[in-house]
Amino acid sequence: MDDGAILVTGGTGFVGRRVVERLRSSGRRLTLATRHPMEAPPGCRVVVVCDIGPETAWREALAGVSAVIHLAAHVHVAPERALAEAGLFDRVNHLGTVRLHDEAAAAGVRLFLFLSSITVIGGASAPGRPFDEATEPRPETPYGRSKLAAEEALRAGSGPDLVILRPPLIAGPGVGGNLRSLARLAALPVPLPFGAIHNRRTLLSLDNLGSAIEAVLARPSPGTFVIGDRAPLSTAEIVAALRAGLGRRPGLLPVPAALIGSAARLAGFGGHAQRLLGDLEVDSSAFRERYGWRDEVETEAVLRQTAASLAGRT
Repeated sequence: MDDGAILVTGGTGFVGRRVVERLRSSGRRLTLATRHPMEAPPGCRVVVVCDIGPETAWREALAGVSAVIHLAAHVHVAPERALAEAGLFDRVNHLGTVRLHDEAAAAGVRLFLFLSSITVIGGASAPGRPFDEATEPRPETPYGRSKLAAEEALRAGSGPDLVILRPPLIAGPGVGGNLRSLARLAALPVPLPFGAIHNRRTLLSLDNLGSAIEAVLARPSPGTFVIGDRAPLSTAEIVAALRAGLGRRPGLLPVPAALIGSAARLAGFGGHAQRLLGDLEVDSSAFRERYGWRDEVETEAVLRQTAASLAGRT
């Protein structure tokens, strides 16, 4: 890449903060488009962008920019709210992304990196069949459908070199959502019934995502890639790592998965049970081979750090 500035959207969020920190430490010139300018780190050019959608004006933010890292998104909400917010998902994640891409093309930007989601493929992989670039997309949520619509529109367009990354659940200190909920569950001083859960779930550690983005910036090679940490973990291993971060033993009881699933469905938590019991495995070998990318950190170490951070131990 040339030495133009890099525009980062979502740079004050969970993922964006760490990406920005890494890029700043390597001497990159950054422009942050954010609606929270007071949260932007020093040393970055900041442009206030209040809402992302099909009418957003990007000209000021794109001035002097050679690459765009588009991290901002309307993210997962509780299942009971997701359908009601389907229009907002589409407006922000699909139409807003297309708008930014089109204006970036008009401004002469050379690279557009779009952080999509593994949910464009689906919510669960079949045992022994990890998701990869050849897996047919079957999104199950408004979030996943909006991300897929954006991907398809970007690939159909023209302009900058386009790199699309499809990460699974991202792990690291400060995480929210499902992993934060699981960490809170792991913090309870009681045994948990996951000792017999031997599923395979790929996570993506925050610093591994950061290094992947740096690899793309160093040597852009267009394409759409699934990406994740090399070694998948079972739910039992995830909980054990979280508890290790709290200085505790795993405390896991070997309750059969079928019994947990039945109880969860009866209690109205069938969707949560799928995420705890099912597989979501990712094969990121295509990205690794294309970019020479390797994990910087191990998933279990990051989970320990995550739990310790949430408990105020770091």
